[in-house]
Amino acid sequence: MKARTDTVPVLGLALFLAFLYLTPSYAVTDGERERFHRALSASDTVGVMYEGIPIIHSFLDARQADSAGYYLNLVLPYEKGISDDRVVASINVIKGTLAVTTELDYSKAIDCFLIALDHIDENRTDDVIAVNANIVNLFFILSDKGGSEYAIKAYSLARNSESSQYSRCIASAAMAEMSYLSGNSDSAFHYASESDSIARCISYPLMLPVTNLIKADILHDKGRSSEAKAYYTYALEHSDREDPGIIALIYFHYGKYLEDMDMRQEAIDLYLKGLEISCRHGNLEFRDRLFSRLSDLYYHLGDKEKSLEYYRQYHEWTDSVALFQKEQAFDDFMVSLRKVEHEKQIYAKELELSEANRKTMTITFVLVIVVILSSFLFIIYRRNRKMYRALVLQYRNYSQRMDTKDEVSEAKEEQSSAHDLYLKLEHLMKVDKIFTQKDLSLDKLAEAAGSNRSYVSKAINNVSGMSFCDYVNMHRIREAARIISSGDDVTFKALADRLGYNSESIFYKAFSKEIGCTPGQYRKESRRLDRNNTENR
Repeated sequence: MKARTDTVPVLGLALFLAFLYLTPSYAVTDGERERFHRALSASDTVGVMYEGIPIIHSFLDARQADSAGYYLNLVLPYEKGISDDRVVASINVIKGTLAVTTELDYSKAIDCFLIALDHIDENRTDDVIAVNANIVNLFFILSDKGGSEYAIKAYSLARNSESSQYSRCIASAAMAEMSYLSGNSDSAFHYASESDSIARCISYPLMLPVTNLIKADILHDKGRSSEAKAYYTYALEHSDREDPGIIALIYFHYGKYLEDMDMRQEAIDLYLKGLEISCRHGNLEFRDRLFSRLSDLYYHLGDKEKSLEYYRQYHEWTDSVALFQKEQAFDDFMVSLRKVEHEKQIYAKELELSEANRKTMTITFVLVIVVILSSFLFIIYRRNRKMYRALVLQYRNYSQRMDTKDEVSEAKEEQSSAHDLYLKLEHLMKVDKIFTQKDLSLDKLAEAAGSNRSYVSKAINNVSGMSFCDYVNMHRIREAARIISSGDDVTFKALADRLGYNSESIFYKAFSKEIGCTPGQYRKESRRLDRNNTENR
């Protein structure tokens, strides 16, 4: 048992209508079947294709079209999930081959081969030549010279590129077929002889039946019957390894020749052999023509019972083909449904993956934003901390300077009446803490100082440079800062009430205006400064 060297066979080495059997035939192993069905169960698109295609090729090599068709139907739902051009081309070659041998659907076969051509790398000239030769053979079977352009393309590539001798052999045969249908018998004979010569030179016997059949038909048309018979005989003798459709074609053409030679019984014998080959291999090509010829010949020989029997089989056959084509259309519909279902599964998986990726991207984006915001807030926090610390230090220093200034002012004992009055006011504020009175007014302060409101207001303005309200707030806030810095855990509401404020909010506003930060921020930074000072001693 030889091991496979490629997962997917080279296209040019596995084209069954082009008669290109250059690779050894392989029997399908249990291991291959197991791997294929495992991939099928897992809906593994790549696995199904790469394991399934060699199995189908093996069955086609073994002339087991039914088994090949069975596996093809399992593979087809996964066809659209493959982007590998070589695989797409290979699967379409298989579809084209089975479309002819099991469905008699020539238009479908041509479409498949054309799709294969679109997916073959143009540098793989042997593959391009082989698929073009396939298309030519379809036109030849249909007796349609419309395949000439494909024959010319194949032949041109074979002559002008580094193609193999095998490719040149089938390209010459393709030119022979189209030249014959175009009525150019001499050219057809020349190309057939050229193909025949290459086949003999490279020991490639599979092409000999085809080329000799063409030469036999040409000689028969020219009336050179004895020479034609020799070529027909040679074609049959070397057709044992040939495709069943080609063998049936040889029997059919040879039988027509014998009919023309008035050798009806011999023609019947050949038609029966061709029919047996067709039925044994499940090949549909030429079966209708064989039934028709047998019916006509038995009628001319006077055997009306057999003539009627083959006539009946002919019509049953054509009816069954029509029914088969309807069933095939239904099967194709079911395959399409399976394809749609498989594509839905693929789409669902892709959607699920896309949703997972979207969620991952969203989470990543949110995390990035959170990190950025956190970093930004941390930077702001650090900056604010530094700012609040600076404000606390600044206010402490200011308070100390103010206390020193007041003491110096008192030591100078200036006689200025305004200054004397201001000193009384300072005493009332610092010692008597008159600012704690909630209903403190300019009149009450003047009364407490033994003066009038005009002198008091003027003294405050001239000495401190502040208004009455600002002057009172300054002393209240200095007292608040002293209490907060002392470590007293009094609530700010209670502190506001103690200092003479009517509400906590008014206290907050006055504190922030005087110092530049809230009471809470002042307490936090003040305690941190005191703690650091203690640790540094």
